Amino acid sequence: MGKPYHLLTYNRQEGRNVTVIAHRGASAYYPDNTLISLEGAIEMEADMAEIDVLLTRDGVPVVIHNERLSRLSGGHGRVAHYTCLL
Repeated sequence: MGKPYHLLTYNRQEGRNVTVIAHRGASAYYPDNTLISLEGAIEMEADMAEIDVLLTRDGVPVVIHNERLSRLSGGHGRVAHYTCLL
């Protein structure tokens, strides 16, 4: 069995009894689940960052929180119903 999640940190400070997890990166300061949000979490010395990953219809992982595209885009439907055009 692996280590408990609170021990899997990249920036744990000695003597600190809490683990700071940046939810969707530094989402209070930057758009959630974005590279700049993850960079902000690192800059703010979070112990770890959590992001959301969903799969497209063709099995490509994409970083997005909601299953439905309408929250953050002009799209409609679910991420899983679309293929990735790379």
